[in-house]
Amino acid sequence: MSPASVVVGGARGLAVLLCLMGSLAAATEVSTEGGLSVRSDDGRFEFKLGGRIHFDLDLVHDDPEAPFGSSLTPENSTLLFRRARLSFSGKAFGWEYLFVPDFAQSFSGNLRLQTCTETPCTFPTPGVVFQELSISRSLLGGRLILGQFTPARSIEDHTGSNDLTMMERAITSALGVYRAGVLRLFVMGGGYEANPTPETRVEVSVFGLRRDDSLASEGFGGAARVTWRPFVAERRILHVGASVSAENPDGPGPTGNVGASLSYVGIRGPQASMGGTTGGRSARHATAELAGTWGAFYFQGEGVLASFGQVGQRVDRTTTWLHHATWSWNVFGESKPYDSRRGSFKNLTPRHSFGALELALRHEFARNLTPLSPASVESVLIQTVGANYYFTPNVRMMANVIFARARRLDGALDQPRSATFRMQMSW
Repeated sequence: MSPASVVVGGARGLAVLLCLMGSLAAATEVSTEGGLSVRSDDGRFEFKLGGRIHFDLDLVHDDPEAPFGSSLTPENSTLLFRRARLSFSGKAFGWEYLFVPDFAQSFSGNLRLQTCTETPCTFPTPGVVFQELSISRSLLGGRLILGQFTPARSIEDHTGSNDLTMMERAITSALGVYRAGVLRLFVMGGGYEANPTPETRVEVSVFGLRRDDSLASEGFGGAARVTWRPFVAERRILHVGASVSAENPDGPGPTGNVGASLSYVGIRGPQASMGGTTGGRSARHATAELAGTWGAFYFQGEGVLASFGQVGQRVDRTTTWLHHATWSWNVFGESKPYDSRRGSFKNLTPRHSFGALELALRHEFARNLTPLSPASVESVLIQTVGANYYFTPNVRMMANVIFARARRLDGALDQPRSATFRMQMSW
């Protein structure tokens, strides 16, 4: 087919679409407030279009004296589109749907973002990756969800990428302790979530250990999460929560196991393995979370105790502890709102026409309590200083400076650092 034919065919298709939209105008309600949406008069059908663009600059500085980690990888500083997503959501036939393709990703979820250890560096051909892709409906006072979605674990994972205080999620999330070669922020399966009272939330998930395009292990897992707001007042909210999960990969082989893999100086930096299963044995996680706002101040903390089954090792299970604590201050007095549907906090809305400024600190720490060899990474410490400037609730500029230290059991250290910047827009 010639380019001219493609253009003509595309123009005809657009004309047909416009005619159809015109014929439906009398029977639908079209709204552009807060985004583009179309809803039928009877309310049974609805369509909404949204999206997000996250454009990053990552400047990674390795530790040339380290015998492992950052010194063994080539320079990873670069400009990149961290996310370029459209979201299609709405209602049809009594069900809700959500479809979020990402045009900034590639095969296996995010291989283009991983450290390149080959010479020369080769990466898969970029493609479109499905992030959230699900259908859901009301059931017994809650919501049943089927497809690819965020499982019932970690307040960091339940915070949308547009609402994160720092540029990347903490190590207590799918970016760290729930990792299996690729990011598993979204998994395939089914779940149920409900708010028994306005201040409580419960959710359960049963899922497979892969996503639509990944090489993550096959197998099955389950998770449950409960959150509660014991204190709610104007600009003052206290959130507590707990979750548990169990994962049973099918093993053996590099894609048949799960574990904790930490990108300890930003998504483009080196990774540290902090424990994982062997022979397809099970992984278990227990998590506690605490978060809240007090006027212009925000705090979020989370701790995870993870254990990984072993075959042919001196212990049957290895154990890893991970935690993070994040503090932020909104300089001009704004307060983060709460998202009761996710059990997490959202971005602030500037109070002034010139915008809003948020200053943030994050401490992250992980310790492998049962390292299996002198070359095992025993601990990882990450300190991040961040600043977010909000032009509007949907447009912000982010900056993070990261100082990291990875220590092996034999005493060897890797101490890289990085500066990362992002321009972010969502609609």
